[in-house]
Amino acid sequence: MTSYISDLYVNFLDAGYTPNLFWELSIGEVTDMIDSYLKRQQLEEERTKAQLKQTAVFNHIQAQQIYNYLSTLFSNDVEIRPVEAYFPELFKEEAEKKSEEEKQLQVELHKAQFEEFAYWHNQRRKELNK
Repeated sequence: MTSYISDLYVNFLDAGYTPNLFWELSIGEVTDMIDSYLKRQQLEEERTKAQLKQTAVFNHIQAQQIYNYLSTLFSNDVEIRPVEAYFPELFKEEAEKKSEEEKQLQVELHKAQFEEFAYWHNQRRKELNK
């Protein structure tokens, strides 16, 4: 039992708690605090790993974009993807707005083409009626 308590004591101190607090708490409370500390440590490691992955992805995308921009110096066939293509969820609202603007432009273009068609059609009818 004493080796269990001494191991518990060492782990408690390693978790950053004070010796006085160890002796004021019950064994159950000490184990709960150590478990809580270990869970926080695990979550922090997972966050750090996720951040590293995110940084790696960002660096890869940046390198790819630099490569594409430099490739345009040597060839016109290179496609340069906008940032929205890499992160569609982040730019969802902008994409919807852009899509709506494109639809509006298509409607205006169609309207202008129809008005031009009507104008020329009416001109031909006038010429035939003369």
